[in-house]
Amino acid sequence: MSRMPSITGDGRGQRIALVVMTAIGQGVAAGVIAFATRDVFNALRVEEAAFPLVALLKIGLGGVALAGLRLSERVLAKRDGQDYAAAVRERLFLHMSGRPVGQISERRLGTMSLRFVGDLAAIKGWISSGLSRLISCAITIPVSLLILYLLKSTLGLAGIPAMSSISAPSAQS
Repeated sequence: MSRMPSITGDGRGQRIALVVMTAIGQGVAAGVIAFATRDVFNALRVEEAAFPLVALLKIGLGGVALAGLRLSERVLAKRDGQDYAAAVRERLFLHMSGRPVGQISERRLGTMSLRFVGDLAAIKGWISSGLSRLISCAITIPVSLLILYLLKSTLGLAGIPAMSSISAPSAQS
């Protein structure tokens, strides 16, 4: 059988680059929200401070941007997964159609179909969920730690163990 299709082939590389861009955008939106939240709390501590309307607007717009970027990331990832599964399906079909009829008829069609469908679902899920989440987390976790560090250095340093335990698999699982 010929090699598996490239993950970045047929326009999927551009969508993966867009997933990277949405992850960076999520980090920026989270930073805007964090700094605006700090400004709101600073305004609430001072008795004669003006109402922090701009900071509250930044929080609201940052939340909308964060939700939109998350949705965009999921759509891009799902499309990548569907496209890659279709490319694998086509490659497998071409491989199987090139086999002699007698060789294919020796195998049970139901078993082969179930394996085929299950494997394609796993491949699609790996691209749609696993790979895109890995890319997104590899960007958003360091950006989040940087934002915490910029807000208050001790807060950023305290966040390192918590953030590293999120991404590390549990030993008990």
